[in-house]
Amino acid sequence: MLISSKKALRRVRPHEVHDSNGPALCSALSAWGYTQTTHQVVPDDPKAVAARLRRLAGKHEVIILSGGVSVGKYDFVPEALEHVGAHIHFHGVAIRPGKPLLYATLSNNRHIFGLPGSERAALENLQAILPALSHGLLKLRGDTSDCALPPTPQHR
Repeated sequence: MLISSKKALRRVRPHEVHDSNGPALCSALSAWGYTQTTHQVVPDDPKAVAARLRRLAGKHEVIILSGGVSVGKYDFVPEALEHVGAHIHFHGVAIRPGKPLLYATLSNNRHIFGLPGSERAALENLQAILPALSHGLLKLRGDTSDCALPPTPQHR
């Protein structure tokens, strides 16, 4: 997991929360049985995000980004994905919160999901994609079980 955030890199004051997205998303993934989750914070810079994506794609089948996927001044994820040669399948869905949801792939069968930067929207979008993600990964790995029941934390 990669968190793209200028805010998460800055020094926080005692009453502020530092990078709540990373721990919250890792916890949600852990509840689904994904125990090999880590998170890293990267500056809001397309070259820095692209460089980290390249490194992560060499080691991980799925990369989940939080923040930087909208259309604001510091939203560089789409540009970084272009730099690494990713194919963006969709960018933006008609849900609230979380309209800027993104899905892309790399040629080496790596899957990249871009979640909104808001913790609430990121968690809600992750919960929406986890059943399909879990099921898709099982199928890519050769699972031949029935597709009628979507995977849940109990069925993984």
